[in-house]
Amino acid sequence: MLIDTLHGFEIIDSEISPHTNFHLVIFDDWRSAENFALRIGVPEHGLILKSSQGEIIKEIQDVDSSRKILDAMPDYERPLTMETDMRAMRNPTHMKIIGMATENLLASIFCLCPVCATPGFKIVNSINCLPCLQCGTPTRLVRRHVYECSTCLYTEQRKLNMNEGYGDPQYCDDCNP
Repeated sequence: MLIDTLHGFEIIDSEISPHTNFHLVIFDDWRSAENFALRIGVPEHGLILKSSQGEIIKEIQDVDSSRKILDAMPDYERPLTMETDMRAMRNPTHMKIIGMATENLLASIFCLCPVCATPGFKIVNSINCLPCLQCGTPTRLVRRHVYECSTCLYTEQRKLNMNEGYGDPQYCDDCNP
């Protein structure tokens, strides 16, 4: 988010991604914890350990540390939950998505409204139904993007340059059900 207090506007952007490494495992034995830790990418990715009594231990960066912590846990604290640490400083996968969101924000900042020249003229909606190249049936492919200025509320539709305005038949529900 960028907040321009001098000119009185905000620019907000994000990145939505299915690429995450968030996982958790509930376990009683060390082998399950070790397998989980190796699967999620320790030591590059951190771990969080939670006991059944509510104790939370963060900053676990390697398999040996997690074993020492587990060995020190009394039986009444079990079963234990181990999960991926999703804080950016301990999760390069999450950090990459945050970087992409930052790039999106920068692109929005440098896109000026054609009417009032305020930064943040960005895509707020998409219009689907690009016709199929083979049969002409509307597809789910995006035909145009709708841009909007958050300051003067000017909107504009911009056509995408895709295949002369037609969609590939692989995206057509009639040609490729």
